[in-house]
Amino acid sequence: MINLRESLVPIIDPHIIDSCTRLGFPPRGRDEETEILVVELRERTVGLVTGPVRSSKHRRRRLSLSPILRP
Repeated sequence: MINLRESLVPIIDPHIIDSCTRLGFPPRGRDEETEILVVELRERTVGLVTGPVRSSKHRRRRLSLSPILRP
């Protein structure tokens, strides 16, 4: 299992936290918010982050996070 504190939290930019707060994440203290936000982002974006999908013409393409979620 991935250690969130060591691998994901350092890539979270304060801009992302502020953007996600505007989009509906409840405000929290910065230290706690960052770690909780990573878990919430993972839960809310399951299936949207990566993976080959078939378009209407059966071509494979990759999905990516919207710009608001990119570090």
